[in-house]
Amino acid sequence: MKDSRFFFILGIQRSGTTMLMDLLGSHPDVLTIGEILKHNGKIKYPEFSFKMFLEESILKHKIRDIHENNSENLNEKNLDSYFNELRFRIDKKLIGIKLMVSQLNHTPDLWRIIFKHCNTGILVKRKNIIQILVSRMTAKKREAYTHAKKPEVVTVTIDPAIIVKQLDQIKLEQEQSEKIFSQFEGSKQTFVYETFKNIPSDFQRQLHKLLDLSKYNLTTDLVKSNPEFLNEIVENYKELKLALRDHHHFLSEEIK
Repeated sequence: MKDSRFFFILGIQRSGTTMLMDLLGSHPDVLTIGEILKHNGKIKYPEFSFKMFLEESILKHKIRDIHENNSENLNEKNLDSYFNELRFRIDKKLIGIKLMVSQLNHTPDLWRIIFKHCNTGILVKRKNIIQILVSRMTAKKREAYTHAKKPEVVTVTIDPAIIVKQLDQIKLEQEQSEKIFSQFEGSKQTFVYETFKNIPSDFQRQLHKLLDLSKYNLTTDLVKSNPEFLNEIVENYKELKLALRDHHHFLSEEIK
């Protein structure tokens, strides 16, 4: 078995982290585990959703013990055990995990412990904050967050009285992710969803170089959930545009 190296993908909900994780998971030298934390900051059992699942392995029982015996406090010793088990039992060059800012906020020092086990870090951002909000709303309405085939279009109505507050909150989440990411001392790079959503070749080259991977055409079975333009999704589009007339920093190209 190899002494695998870890990398993490950090971001906020509906910013493109799952797509990037799935892309990297298509490389033969990479295993992507996904999110290792629950939304309350507690550790998950390893669920290898894209590659494999260790059904009755020592690792699975080890992680169950960590979780059940430390349901309230996730300490450094437990996380060290978690990463060491993964590192020496999985025959892959790289193991990727996904971290969401909302999970790390429950345990402020948790990201520092995780960072020490990772060689490389990737921050995913999305410029279009309004699209993040709409994507969250449509995913909740569909009760599905990823799709392997194009889903039917669903529409939403955004309350103009609170939209600025909602967008400010999303902006704050992205700023928090940047602040956390700045503390990582390993090799790192920031990618913007709008520049990689169509998987251009130069983006793939950057990933290969960053993670020291052999050349390989990265692919994903995941598809975009929503149309590009908000007027096809937001029922009260004109009302929304009016509500944001004094907040030009939030206006995306399709609203201007």
